[in-house]
Formats: sequence, structure tokens, C-alpha cells
Amino acid sequence: MDQVGQYCPGEKTRLPSLIQAMAIMGTVSCAILLYEIALTRLCSIRLFFHFAFLILGHCMLGLGVSSILVGVFQRRILAEVLQWLQFLLLAFSASFLLVHPLLSGMELTKVQLLQPDLGSLLAFLLFNVVAMLPFFLGGGVLALVMQCRVREVHVLYGVDLLAAAAGCALAPLLLPLIGVGGLVAVASTLGAIALLASLDWSVWSMKVLGALLLVVIGGVCIPQLDHWYPVRAKKVLNLTRDASLPIESHRVYSRWSTQSRVDVIEVDESKRFMFCRGAHTLGIPLPDQRYILQDGAAGSLLLDFSRHPEALELVERSAYSAAFALVQRPRVLILGVGGGCDLWAARQAGASVIKGLELNAQVLELHRGILWEFSKRLLEDPRVELVQTDARSVLMREESRYDVIQMTGTDTWTALTSGSYVLAENYLYTVEAMRAMVGLLDAGGILSITRFARDMEGLRLLALLDAALEGSTQDFARSLVCFVHPGALLTVLYRRGGFSAADVEVLDSFFRRNGFGRLYAPGGRKPANTVLERFILAPDKEGFIAAYPRDISPTTDDRPYFFTFDTWKQGLAALFRVDEPVFVSQGNPMFVLTQAGLVLLFSALFIFLPFSLHRRKIHRTRISLGRTLGIFAGIGLGYMLVELSLIQKLVLLLGHPGYSLSVTLGGLLASSGLGCLVTRGWIATPRKTWLLLAAIVSALGMFVILDGPLVASAIALPTPVRLLVAFVAVFPLGALLGVPFAYAINALSARDPFLLPWAWAINISASVLGTVLAAMLSMAQGFDAVFLAAGLSYGLALAVLAGTLSREQALVR
Repeated sequence: MDQVGQYCPGEKTRLPSLIQAMAIMGTVSCAILLYEIALTRLCSIRLFFHFAFLILGHCMLGLGVSSILVGVFQRRILAEVLQWLQFLLLAFSASFLLVHPLLSGMELTKVQLLQPDLGSLLAFLLFNVVAMLPFFLGGGVLALVMQCRVREVHVLYGVDLLAAAAGCALAPLLLPLIGVGGLVAVASTLGAIALLASLDWSVWSMKVLGALLLVVIGGVCIPQLDHWYPVRAKKVLNLTRDASLPIESHRVYSRWSTQSRVDVIEVDESKRFMFCRGAHTLGIPLPDQRYILQDGAAGSLLLDFSRHPEALELVERSAYSAAFALVQRPRVLILGVGGGCDLWAARQAGASVIKGLELNAQVLELHRGILWEFSKRLLEDPRVELVQTDARSVLMREESRYDVIQMTGTDTWTALTSGSYVLAENYLYTVEAMRAMVGLLDAGGILSITRFARDMEGLRLLALLDAALEGSTQDFARSLVCFVHPGALLTVLYRRGGFSAADVEVLDSFFRRNGFGRLYAPGGRKPANTVLERFILAPDKEGFIAAYPRDISPTTDDRPYFFTFDTWKQGLAALFRVDEPVFVSQGNPMFVLTQAGLVLLFSALFIFLPFSLHRRKIHRTRISLGRTLGIFAGIGLGYMLVELSLIQKLVLLLGHPGYSLSVTLGGLLASSGLGCLVTRGWIATPRKTWLLLAAIVSALGMFVILDGPLVASAIALPTPVRLLVAFVAVFPLGALLGVPFAYAINALSARDPFLLPWAWAINISASVLGTVLAAMLSMAQGFDAVFLAAGLSYGLALAVLAGTLSREQALVR
């Protein structure tokens, strides 16, 4: 008997056909994925990424909450299933066009977690609710479609994953062309297509109505929505602790890329600013300038030195030029072109080769395009080479040697970097990256790194260099010079082979002339007695790190959280630093703990509580509720842990965050979808379940062991080949991970279909919790530990499944 017939005996309720159900499932899943990516971009502009992390978790829970409502009212809904389905699809398609203007223009101020302002808190909560609406409606559609076609539910879930993979591939391609607003409009159009798929096409009026709807939404909204409702940025940007810049009313250019939104801000003469100046040059007038802003939170100042060459004295007397005081005609590698001040400094120093690396292609397009007059002399200089690439990938495959490698304030704050759920990761500030930089220095070469938070970032930077060099305290101390700028910026100079007394004399003269404060230099001079000096001279650096009140331990590729200075061991102490400005600490574990608490609270209120209240009404079979829902929770948790770990681990190989999202996540979802479609009943026995578990654990273990060698061996290959390598590496694991859920949901639909919406909701809730646990584990132990936790989660889920199958076989016998 049909599922609806079981609920409504005597009624002839028309169900969507399998083709209709697959079309609805695919278009809605793709729309949800596109909206999720659009939301990461929008939140990174409107809020600091910590809060974007919270909002995305809450919104994904909307998928589970609507599934619970389908579970509670499923008998009533299924009596008029097509009407409900079409109503939800219409609301789903329309919700995007309502949500985007509200989210883009809503008045927001930063929420202080320790002393929240009621108005700011209410606005933040309203932002959450509005952002959740498409997830809520889309989740209801997915749950209802699966409930209508319980016998083909594994096919529908496979289509769901394949469509989500298609969304991963489409988003980076569409975003530079149509922006976030256009991406949201595409999601709305997909919702309209799903609505058309549910209609009775024997009626001509519906065909005409559907065609008109698609023309209006697709033809008008997709190219225009981003212009009608541009995403508002923060009103004021803090450049340092002492300098700020109004940005919202001074924007002269704005464009989206696969990685971020880039805005060009015209800077008033009274607000002109330059990083890395000494105290004695603050009175020198600055030339015309523009601020290149990325995602409303970080950027670079571009000064017009081409038309005002007399102002280049500012660069020559800035920290950009400190390393060049010690070398003649150097070969220079710049990690992060930004506004180009490092390039100007190298050019003024007479560098023979200047190679500038920039991850964001739009920054280089600005130099070559609308801001060409500002950078004209750089672009026309044959010594200058600008390359759009990920700096870390270049460090791993570069064969040339350099006299100066310079990295000034380079950050990756954008939400898509490596994975939009994890906090403040950066692969240029790890032990492995420092080791690669030092390895590219020629004899006597200098590594110059400038950071914003003097003590904490300085100490961690020194800890990274110490771990990378693995030398004696004496050699380490001879190789370093540290000096501070106005505004607490810090520059650390490392010289391969050490600084001589003459080198220190030259640098001291540079500091005195230009107004910098020397914090440490070798040579037995009067001690500055700074915390940086105490660390450099400490014979037991591990003991120093352990005794320091904040976490300054060296970060690695497996735990790349350079900007996080609190640990779980510090407990509530981190809570009182949660509102620190981002130039002090960009990743506080209390944000993650807050997210974990909210996920558990919302899951308890909107998923577990309704389930408890309706348990007797929905559960009338002998199967164990605890074991059944535990299986779905374990699978959801394990899958999300694997997903986030893979995105992080393969970003080094792929060299671009957009590639990691499209290839890694898209490949994982696509292979899992295929695994669902082709292995419907493969693990129907306990023995096969244990074999599958062994295969999954082995695949995870091999990835942990072979990840480093894979990246090292393939990093020098052309980009298309590296993309193929990553896809091939992900595919077998993804296919294996698609099998357990396909079998579990298919088996549940045959035994107790009333439980399907609840199992789906539990799986989603566990997936959201997985994003939080991935952040917590990776911050504490690294991403290898996240992989191990994923294996444990799958192990428990499949062990319970094998036990359930064994009991059923015993009952049959």
C-alpha cells in the first residue's frame, strides 16, 4: 500500500512521480547550497566572521526544525500532499527575494558578548531568524518529498547530494559574474523550477504562468538584484588601535570574486594613512590614496607614488625598507601584493628581481585597471613580476633563491578561505611555512615579517621561527632583530647566517633616523627587557611557552590557528577576552563554545523536545528508537567531520580556497551521492557492515598518513592536474561514506516510515554539531584528530547498525 494510503485510507491522494520528486529534490538542494555559500559571503561583509560562524550553524538547524514539523503533522500534511508541497515551494522561491534585501540592508552593530546592548542583540537575533527562513522552508520541502516516496528514499538522497555538489561547482563560477544578490536570485529561480516540476502540466495555463515566472525571476532579478540591494559593509574600519577609516559612504568601486568582495574606498585627505611609518615621518604629507577593502574587514592602502614620486621618501624611510638597508641589488619575493608598498620599497632599493604574489586576482586587476595610474611605474618596470597565486603553494614548489622575502600584515580573513565554518586559519603562519621561507633564502638572505599585535603575535611568530630552525639558542639570538612602529605594529627580521655588529649598527641608524623603537638586536647592547627579548634569550623555550598566560605555542599545518591565543584549558579566562579587537586576537574558543551551547539548546528545544512529546504517536513498531536515531546521528556527525577536514587538508594542494570548496567539497558530495545510488542494499548483513566500517576507517587512516606526501609530490604539477589529483583522492572515500546513510534511511523507510522526518532532523542536528566539534578538536589537537573522531563516529554508528541487523536475523531464525 502507498505511504499516503496508510495515513489516509479511502482517500485518493495524488503523489508526485519519482521523476517529479527527483527534480524537486535536486533543484531545492542545489538552491540551498547556493544560498548557504551566498550567506557566508554576505555575513563576512556585514559581520565579523566569528558571528558569521554562529549564524550559519543556526540557519542549518532550520533544515531540521522544519523536518520535525513534517514529522509532527505528517498525517494531516500527507492527506493534501501536493497542495502543501506547492505552497512550500512557492514560499521557498519567494523567500530568497525577501531575505536578501533584509539581510543586506538591516542596521547592525557589533555585539559585545560580555556586555550586550539590547538593541544590538535583538537586531542580531532578527538577522538570524531572517537568514534561517530559506533553510526552514527548503528543509520542509526535502522532508516532505522523501516522505512521499519512501520506497525510493535512497535515490532521492543520492540526488540531494549530487545536486549539492553541482551547487559547489556553480557558486565560484557565478559569484564573480552576478555577485551575492545574483546567486540568491539563482537560488530563487531554482525554487521556481521545483515549483513548476510539481505542477500538473496538462493544464496550459500553468505552463504559461510557470514560463512567465521564470522569465521575471531569472531574466530580471539575477543580473540586477545585487545592484538593487547591495550588501552594506561596516561603516568604519579600524586600521590600527589608533587609526580608523570611514568606508560605507566613500566606496567608488565594488565587485565580487570567488574569494571575497573587493571595494575601493576613496580616502579623504584628512584621513590619509600609511602603515609602517616611523614616528619621525608622520608629518610628511601623503599622496592621493585608495583603500582596497576585502570583505569589509581587511585590506591595503594604495598610494599614488607614480604621479607623486617625491613622496617615495615615505617608503624609503618606512619599515617596508628596513631589510633593504642591508642588501645590494637583492632578489625579492613579496608574499601579498596588497597596495604595493613592499614592491615600491624593493624598487627604490634597486632590487634586481621583484616577484609579488597575490591570492586575490581582483587586487591585481585593480592595479592594472581602474587604479592603473597609481601603479603605472611599477607595472612598467621590467624587474617587477606580479603573479596571482596562493603564496603558500609557491613556497612549496619554488626553486629560485631570494635575498629578501617580505610579508607585511598578510592575513586571510575571508569566509571562504579553506572552509567557512572554521575560525581564523592561515597557512602562511605555520612551522612548515616558516621552514619553507627560510629554505628559499640565499646565504645572508633576510626574512621580514610585520604583524599588528606586538606581544602575542610577535611571541608566536618567534616561536614559529624557533621551531622551524631547530637550532641553538645562541644561533637563534644572533639571527633576529625586532623593532616596533607607532601604533604597536611589530617587524621581525631574520637573517640567514646571523646579523653582524655592522648590520646592527646600520639598522640602529635606520631606526633612529626614522623613529622606530628597537625591541631586540644581538650584540650585547643594553637589554630592552621586553617579553620578546626574554623569549629569544630563554634557554628553555618550551618552558617559556608553557608558563606564558596566553597560548603562544607554534602553529602547524595540522593546527593552523596563528591568531588564536586562548585554549580550552584556560576555561573562563577566555570568556573575559572574547570581545578583544580583531587586531589583537581573531579567534577566541568562547565563540566555539557559545556555538556548541546554542546548537545543543536549539536541538533540545526544537528537535528532541517535540520528539519526546510525540514519541508514542509516531512510534508503533518494535525497532529501538535509541539505536535507530543514534545511527543517523553518528553518520551525520562523522560526515561533517570528514568534510571540513578534507577541505582544510587539500587547500594546500589546490592553492586556492575556491578550488578547495568546488573540488574537495563538490567531489565528496558527488561521490557520496553516487555511493547512495548504486549500493542500496549492499550492507544488509552484519558481516558486510563490518567490512564497510573497516574500509571507511582504512580510508581515513590512509588519508592522514598520505596527505603530506600527496601534497609534496603533486604541488609542482599544473593546476588542472592538481584538481584531478584532489578529486581522485576524495572520490573513493566519498563513495564509501555515501553507503551507510543510504542503507539506513532505506531500511528505516521499510520498517517505520513515520520516523523518517525525525531521523533526517537528528542527522542534520548532528551535522551542525559536527561543524562545532571540528573547530574545537582542530584548535586543540589538529585536523588529524578530527579525522580520528570521524572514524570513531562512523565506527559507533555502524557497530550499532551491525548489532541491529544481527538481532533482526536472530528473530527471523
